[in-house]
Amino acid sequence: MSCLGEIPVIFIAMIIVNIRIFGRKNSLFLSYFGVGLVGLLIAIIAKGGYFFASMIFFLKMFISFSFTVSYQFVSELYPTYMRAS
Repeated sequence: MSCLGEIPVIFIAMIIVNIRIFGRKNSLFLSYFGVGLVGLLIAIIAKGGYFFASMIFFLKMFISFSFTVSYQFVSELYPTYMRAS
C-alpha cells in the first residue's frame, strides 16, 4: 500500500517545485517538516489499526517527496559544464 503513494508524489513534487512561492529550498523544508511531523504523530498517537497504516502511508509519501526534491536540488549545485560531463 505504501508504494502507491510514490507515484502521485512525483507529479506533486514537480508542481510544487515550479510554484514561485515554494521553489526548491522551501519545498525541501516542507518535505522534511512533513516527515518530522508525521513521524512524531506516529510515535505519540498511533498505536495500531487504520490510523497507523494511514500515517505510515503519509510518512512514505513525505519521504518520497523529500527524495525527489533533494534529487532535483542537488543536481543543480554544480555548474553546467561539470554536470554535462
